[in-house]
Amino acid sequence: MNGSGSSVLLLGGTAEARELAVLLEAAGVDFVSSLAGRVARPRLPVGAVRIGGFGGVPGLTRHLEEFPSSVNGLSRSEREALTAIEAGHSTPVRAFLEVARLQESIFLGDIIFYSYLQRLSGRKNALVTWKDGRPVVSPNSRRAREFVDGELKVTALGREVLSGKRDWQGITTRGRWLGGVELTPGSGGWRWDPERRELVRGKRVNTRKPGKKR
Repeated sequence: MNGSGSSVLLLGGTAEARELAVLLEAAGVDFVSSLAGRVARPRLPVGAVRIGGFGGVPGLTRHLEEFPSSVNGLSRSEREALTAIEAGHSTPVRAFLEVARLQESIFLGDIIFYSYLQRLSGRKNALVTWKDGRPVVSPNSRRAREFVDGELKVTALGREVLSGKRDWQGITTRGRWLGGVELTPGSGGWRWDPERRELVRGKRVNTRKPGKKR
């Protein structure tokens, strides 16, 4: 993966992970081992190592950006996925690599990213589908190649949500958990306000009157 700008995040702390780190280094793969930081003197693997938690304030902020936006109800990862596909990164792999490139540090893996695409798809009110209109379903071992080579498209509804004309939390019927917080469909609940850079309650209300500028 060297030269691609991508890196492997290795969840360390076990003998197997240390063995894999040796193999990755020998193969010339760019990787970082992540340790929880619960041991005072951990046995360190070869290569780059990151120890502890969210990675400080930037890491915690990045986690909070996964709450639905107060603008359109999308998490940052969902917004960036749709934006990447709309910009022409139309296969799942290309979209994942583009979203990974935008991160300040390693944040999510490809399988999790593909589950986000499935979350945004479906037979009704889909924001993204395959080019033939079929809903996106996360890959399994039998159809992994078909999945990664498939062509995606953002739907008309997806473009409306991206632009802020529609609110995804008001459309979807699927709830999800983010850490210990249950995010349920609807206009209420916790939202991430990208302008104020903080969690707020509910969707942002646009109080600007037509024809008047601030």
